[in-house]
Amino acid sequence: MNGVGKRPGWAWIFILEGLFTVLFGLSSYILLPSSPTHARFLTDDEKRYVISKLKEDGATGNDESIDAFSWREVGMAFKLPQVWMLGVLFFFAGNCFVLLFEIWKLTHVSRDYSLRDGIVSYLPLGREFSLTLYE
Repeated sequence: MNGVGKRPGWAWIFILEGLFTVLFGLSSYILLPSSPTHARFLTDDEKRYVISKLKEDGATGNDESIDAFSWREVGMAFKLPQVWMLGVLFFFAGNCFVLLFEIWKLTHVSRDYSLRDGIVSYLPLGREFSLTLYE
């Protein structure tokens, strides 16, 4: 796709990856129900069963207002060290594999593959790290 739309080939990787991500996120927001009561694919008996099990396990409160979204709770989650440790762990788990693959590709696959190409292909992972911490 190099040259299509007056853009270099590497730019299309970012464009297509971002487009897929946005489309997937929007379709998930539209298609996934927010609670068992809104699930169209469950019968009334199944909805009542799921809701009773969630309340029995303590996963939901007895009142809908208790389970409503709150930015305050999001802020409280970011104060937990477990959230930060998991973000760093997921970042390094993905990046170590990709970095090893990039080094292997740099040294074994192509002699035309420059260090600049390796750095450019590594850039999306920095974005993923920041999004992992702030999502």
